[in-house]
Amino acid sequence: MGGGGHAMIDSIRIGCLMAAFAAMGMQLWGLIAPRGGRPWLEYIATSYLLGLGVISGVSFLLSLAGVGLTIGTVTAALLVTALLTECAIRFILIRRRASMDTTDTAVPERDEVEFGLIDGCLLAVILAATIYVVAQMFLLPLYAWDTWAIWSLKAKVLLHETVPTTAYFHDASLGYSHLNYPLLVPFVQALAWLSLGRTDQLLVGLPF
Repeated sequence: MGGGGHAMIDSIRIGCLMAAFAAMGMQLWGLIAPRGGRPWLEYIATSYLLGLGVISGVSFLLSLAGVGLTIGTVTAALLVTALLTECAIRFILIRRRASMDTTDTAVPERDEVEFGLIDGCLLAVILAATIYVVAQMFLLPLYAWDTWAIWSLKAKVLLHETVPTTAYFHDASLGYSHLNYPLLVPFVQALAWLSLGRTDQLLVGLPF
């Protein structure tokens, strides 16, 4: 298979990871608020970020429990999380319907949000910035100091070791990488590498 074929497969793998972030976030929105009345762009964007945070958090809990990150362990943990979330959503819906039947109070409808000129301009700026970042990601590897000396280093540690067993967080000689920095970004990066099957320096930035 040529380089183009490998790049396509890698892009699909990263795309599946990003779809998992969005799907988890959309499901979790059911615990927060109903879908009706919310602009679709806001719904998708917030769902992706919400799912990214939850999946990264699940990965952290796995690592904290001494369970290494593999496709099998992460998938199993996410299926359990999705099942528990669905049960919670159904329970909330049942309670909500019972409350509405008891009080017999109509739920106010949310006003539809109009998409105006200012919204269009802001969307154009966001799209332009996104295109610039994605183009830079495909043309340049992870070159910034913070990227490879802090976040990527942590991601490599978390990909191959677990939080309780690694000596990284107690190694003073690695203090330049800020041992006490939060692990959300490194776990997302580790998951991207896990989905690719290697530590790629280009596509790993796509989920962000």
